[in-house]
Amino acid sequence: MPPKPRARALEFVEALGKRRTNPLVRAGATAARAFLKGYDYRKAALQDMEGNGEFALLDKLGPELGVVFDVGANVGDWTAHALQAGARMVHAFEISPSTAESLAKRYAVEERVRVNPFGLSNATGTVTIHHYPDHSVLTSITDYPQEYESVEIEVPVRRGDDYLAETSISTVDFLKMDVEGAEQLVVEGFRSAFERKAIRAVQFEYTRAALYSKYFLRDFYADMTGHGFVVGRIRPSGVSFMLFELGMERFNDSNWLAVHEDHPALIERVRLP
Repeated sequence: MPPKPRARALEFVEALGKRRTNPLVRAGATAARAFLKGYDYRKAALQDMEGNGEFALLDKLGPELGVVFDVGANVGDWTAHALQAGARMVHAFEISPSTAESLAKRYAVEERVRVNPFGLSNATGTVTIHHYPDHSVLTSITDYPQEYESVEIEVPVRRGDDYLAETSISTVDFLKMDVEGAEQLVVEGFRSAFERKAIRAVQFEYTRAALYSKYFLRDFYADMTGHGFVVGRIRPSGVSFMLFELGMERFNDSNWLAVHEDHPALIERVRLP
């Protein structure tokens, strides 16, 4: 459904749900609203970090969270829980200038957070992003169709390997990516780090943005297993490690974790029974 008609339909079902007292009508309105909002409602599941297992994963890792990279930090909620769980240092990267400014203000006096107002990619330079002023979590390099108004902004990006060299960081204990379809670019930018086993664990978001970026779940598996990682889906109570099968390529919004095979204790710490 085109954006404007869908917006009008949303207004109708939301008004219907508010006015009606019949529970069946209200339930129908809720279902219709979820259908019409489509991607955003599924995205909401990813944003529920307490319910989808992301926070529980951080809690399980606890003292293992030494140096953490939050790539696509947005307003810093994930970073906040990483600190609470025990992270010693979080390097937060936010590509949207206005969101990065808010992030910097939030952590202005927190010595364990370094806010970087740029994105990570496979080359140092600038890129054009689609920024959604009223929905900053949707901001992306990927031109994914949304019903909201966006503006194009030229912003700086850097290679992860270059950043590691400049900051003299030898090991990244946890690399979290929430970059709306730019995962492949971030992974490529850490090529040297992966080759020398400098990254212990990687969290990756898998959504329908993969249809536009052309970086599918199978590609993430290929990259990670090729560097000696085992991969699994993050569940509310732990991680289901599994081999890739074609039937898993469903483009359902979900979070995945890759842990290097050199760290079996880390794998067992988060593995579902």
